[in-house]
Amino acid sequence: MKILIAGGYGFIGSTVAERFYKEGNEIYIIDNLSSGDANNVKVKHKFYNLDTSDKKCEEIFKAIAFDMVIYLAECGSINVLEEHPNLDECLSVSGLINILTLSTKFNIKKVLYLSSALVYSDKGSLPHIEEDIVDANSPYGILKTTGEMYCKKWSEIYNLNVVILRVSSAYGPKQKSIDGGNYICEFIERNISEDEVVVYGDGTQTKDYIYIEDVVDAIYKSMSSSFSGVLNISSNEQHSVNEILDLIKDEKPIKSVIYSKDKWWDIKNMQLDNNKAKKILNWNPKYPLKQGIKLTYKWSKEQLEQDKNKISKSNIKDEKKDALFSSKYIPYIENMLGFLVLYFLTSKFSNSMYGDSNFNFSIVYIVLIAIVYGTRQAVISVILSTLLSIFNFLHLGGDIVSFIYEQRHIIQILMNIIVGLAIGYRIDKLNSDINSKDMEISSVKEKYNFLEIIYNETLIVKEELSAQILNSQDVFGKMYKITKELDKLDVEDIFQNAVDIIEEAMKTKTVAIYASGVNSKYLRLVSKSKDSNLNIKGSVKKLDYKNIIEEIKRDGIYINRNLEKGIPMFISPILDESGNDIAYVCVYNVEFNYITLYFENLFKIIVELVKSSLLKAYAYEIAINKERFIKDTRILNDNAFKTIYLSKKRLKEEKNIPYILVKVKSFTSFEELNYNALNVIRDTDYIGAINDGVYIILSNTKAKDYESIVKRLREGNIDTEFIDEGGLIE
Repeated sequence: MKILIAGGYGFIGSTVAERFYKEGNEIYIIDNLSSGDANNVKVKHKFYNLDTSDKKCEEIFKAIAFDMVIYLAECGSINVLEEHPNLDECLSVSGLINILTLSTKFNIKKVLYLSSALVYSDKGSLPHIEEDIVDANSPYGILKTTGEMYCKKWSEIYNLNVVILRVSSAYGPKQKSIDGGNYICEFIERNISEDEVVVYGDGTQTKDYIYIEDVVDAIYKSMSSSFSGVLNISSNEQHSVNEILDLIKDEKPIKSVIYSKDKWWDIKNMQLDNNKAKKILNWNPKYPLKQGIKLTYKWSKEQLEQDKNKISKSNIKDEKKDALFSSKYIPYIENMLGFLVLYFLTSKFSNSMYGDSNFNFSIVYIVLIAIVYGTRQAVISVILSTLLSIFNFLHLGGDIVSFIYEQRHIIQILMNIIVGLAIGYRIDKLNSDINSKDMEISSVKEKYNFLEIIYNETLIVKEELSAQILNSQDVFGKMYKITKELDKLDVEDIFQNAVDIIEEAMKTKTVAIYASGVNSKYLRLVSKSKDSNLNIKGSVKKLDYKNIIEEIKRDGIYINRNLEKGIPMFISPILDESGNDIAYVCVYNVEFNYITLYFENLFKIIVELVKSSLLKAYAYEIAINKERFIKDTRILNDNAFKTIYLSKKRLKEEKNIPYILVKVKSFTSFEELNYNALNVIRDTDYIGAINDGVYIILSNTKAKDYESIVKRLREGNIDTEFIDEGGLIE
């Protein structure tokens, strides 16, 4: 699925992104980086540097068909918002409204809004339940209450599926002390840095702390469930600030603790009841406070070391920069250099600033400076050239009064001023126009780049859809072909054909089917791909895979997202009408390109077709049992047994699935043999009578296993002799 996370680079958002990615989803993040850090997210994702209130968000929704939206965008620092309650109101609320509007417009399946325990007041009994009156006392709590109101109204008016999670004090890796909300991170950072720890209040105030992984698990299960409404996500335990300090001291002694005046907005005691979430989501917090603090402390210590290394490297760079002249001083330096050149020329080529020289060097100097640097430097050049002319006049024996009263001096100075200001103004105007055009071009480029990104992503989606259509190779024809190949009444044939069909459809040669007998503790291999590299067990103990089997029965399919060694990539059950497992279809190795929703659905459809054929075949077998078995026994007659034998032989040749054939040496009666066989023969084995005696087919068994099987058969008073692994029954 395609998941959009608003605020995905933050403390909670980044951890949510990594969890959903590991579960096989495509991750998209909108974040304005006001408090989030792009380095927080290590998994593959697509990022948009936008506010959630930005109109460009609509282009993203148009281009990408998101399945779900998780809204975590907020101010990032609760402390800052409490001190300056007007900072985040516009951003957070308008951004939420924009995302809710777009989610409605583009038919998003589900939206999650992360609220806070601060929506509750400090009045009433604890723990708070979801039905308690919402009466926030702080700006942050009011902001979250407002957000909840918008979510509920959108749900009522537009039928938008929204789940609201009121999270207690979350803590854990990636949280920074500037985020606020609880004291754990701040205390840990100060302790590692060996600074004084400041406690606001007397330390007896309590909060309901919950580790980040438990919060993320609740978010994931909320999005996976059909629930919509409000849930409390908490540990349902109160811990005081002094308890937190004691647990941090276990990691490292605290230098000193200073108790200060408590913050006006902080609630004295808080605890949320999480029983509703436990029941609805089948969720439980797994990390006790002591373990959570230990993990957070370890991460913070490693992070502070990395930050120190970054700071030392940046200091080296800053020293290099400081060694160079700043660019803002360059115009003044070059202006002075020009003035020195002017001084040299006037001294060399004239005895008077304006008298004997046929060429006015000052005008050239002023014009060049004005053209290069504009009005400000032109004014300075005029002043410098004027001072130089006065200096030269005085040096030749003149005085200030004579200089002022000589008309040519005044005319030259005025001409310098006019030329300098005129050219400087014109250059400034040109530079201003150029900068304005550059800003327009930059804005257009930014918009173009954004639209190009959206276009490319739309193109990718289009190509994926085209590939799915092309790869389907005429879905109706394929489904018809599969249906025809599974249109059998022999169970063994269905299993064999199912493997062939799945191999072709899933582009793999690692398919196996395990059968499950009634009340059997084991799964028995009945068919598999003929791949020499496919090394799998002939029988599997159900108890060893209890959790996987429970997940399969609950979700209808198991996908090995964690790539656990020895576990198939896809497993799907075949259940009878009563919900009992008949068999399990497994696909072990699949190319990465084929681990898509399309192939997942195709796999499900094929398994459903196999199930339909199997149930029909089993029903047929039951209907003709009188014709297949010797009367009052489970011993197959001649024709039925030979049919199964030939099927087993074909499976050995085509799929390399072994079997052995043994002959019963002697027996008193079919009834007695039937009774003895029921206790020692597996569900996947067959016993049958033909002209010259009674034979047993031991499925998925090799000759080397015969000795151990003989003992089991003798326990049932059945004495046998080995015939071969695949010889014909004459």
